Amino acid sequence: MDLFFNEISCNGLTEQDLTIYLSDFVKLVAEALRQGVQFVRFEKGLSGVELAYNQTLAQYCYRHSKEPEVKALLAFHKEPYLDKDKEDGFLLVDDFRVRIGNQTISCYGLACALINNSVGIGFHTPGWEGIEYKIDIFKEGEVDSVSPVLCVSSTAHFDDPLFVEWADTYLPEAVPEKSKQIPIDKHIHLSDHHGAAELREFSEKLRKSPYVEEIVNSIDRVSDSKKFIVSMKDDIIEIRLVNEGGYGLAVRTTAKNRRQLDFIARHLEEKYS
Repeated sequence: MDLFFNEISCNGLTEQDLTIYLSDFVKLVAEALRQGVQFVRFEKGLSGVELAYNQTLAQYCYRHSKEPEVKALLAFHKEPYLDKDKEDGFLLVDDFRVRIGNQTISCYGLACALINNSVGIGFHTPGWEGIEYKIDIFKEGEVDSVSPVLCVSSTAHFDDPLFVEWADTYLPEAVPEKSKQIPIDKHIHLSDHHGAAELREFSEKLRKSPYVEEIVNSIDRVSDSKKFIVSMKDDIIEIRLVNEGGYGLAVRTTAKNRRQLDFIARHLEEKYS
């Protein structure tokens, strides 16, 4: 699945502005690729992305062709234009206008994302800090319907429940990297308390998982808990030994995002619960 570039997020950017924003955008796309995205589709091409002073993104890339960010942009961008089986989505519509603040703006990339059940991706410029937007679909000069569309502009958006739900439906399963440490080198940090022996024995098993980096600490005991996975945040998964008195561990994993953390949680539960 490809994401579609939100050309409106470049509106009004000067060459100096673009130089600042492009670095973050390249990092954003790198994370999107790790999520399972294949390409970013520039449906208007680089020459169709308008900047300030009648300049285009293509002209900027030509002038800065040796910059690593521009080389990266040229590597991951794709210009296939709209798939033939999706053309009716445009032919039957007068206009697609996205709501930004108190105004609506004609959009192409986001309209393509909507028609393709995909997500937009753009620069984190003013007005594009959120993830969900509304598109008014005009037919015969009037608003015929309103549809939501997602547009990511920050790596934090990849952990947003709306993106995670979409990704679980349309992207391949997010497989995290394996730890570069051998099991014996993975640290085990445990508090000295009753139950430490059981936790250490279990920790020795856990650190054999390729997705575990270290055992951070023990967590509060809950003797009547029936949940193996207690909580998940950032790259940490808290695990409860439900059949060993309710003692638990905080485990640092190799996860780089929420989808990878979910993957590791399922792996640990299936193998060690």
